[in-house]
Amino acid sequence: TPLMATQPDDAHETMQGTHSVHFELATLHAAGMAACDDSLPDARAALFHLCCAARGAAKGDLRACAALRSLIDGSEWPQCPELSLACDDDPEAARALSGRLLRLMAERGDRDAALELAMVANTPAEEVRWLSLVASAELDSDEDREAAAYGNAQYQVLERLALALLSAGEPGDAARAAEVALEAAAGAMALGRAKASLKLEALAEEAQSVADAEAETTL
Repeated sequence: TPLMATQPDDAHETMQGTHSVHFELATLHAAGMAACDDSLPDARAALFHLCCAARGAAKGDLRACAALRSLIDGSEWPQCPELSLACDDDPEAARALSGRLLRLMAERGDRDAALELAMVANTPAEEVRWLSLVASAELDSDEDREAAAYGNAQYQVLERLALALLSAGEPGDAARAAEVALEAAAGAMALGRAKASLKLEALAEEAQSVADAEAETTL
């Protein structure tokens, strides 16, 4: 399937429910269950509905966006292992589309996508943008403990955000970094990480000192 035929088109946004229906149709075609009688998986039809489901930056189905990005990056979509995309003829376009889908997923609240973008941010300000999105995601206590095993618990994300704010150095960033570090300290304590909490409290004091110094210079 040509790569360019799969690109989400912002000019044709439809209702959120329609995108979800397209995604469900994609999974049905992938499983060979879309027809009334017995049928084989239809990769072409699955891809068509997957692309329809991903259309529209504001309302595209995030599951479809993730599936398309996996296919573009050379991984398979578990629901349809036979499905693949022909990206070798234009790898630059493939990378651009993959990055576009990743940003879309992050902006729509996909925590993992925002984390991935934060890891490759080119500037502290860009890192602040994506880490702020990660920090805004809600995790229950079990999810937070599981994320801690990968260094991505909320308190760990908040620590990185505080450090990025200090590096960015924009007006008001230091004061915000102090607040974020204190929030991180509380989160670390909630997970039983006392040493980490003390470290974060020290970071909050450091950030507050920077904020106080900035305030004095503006007087």
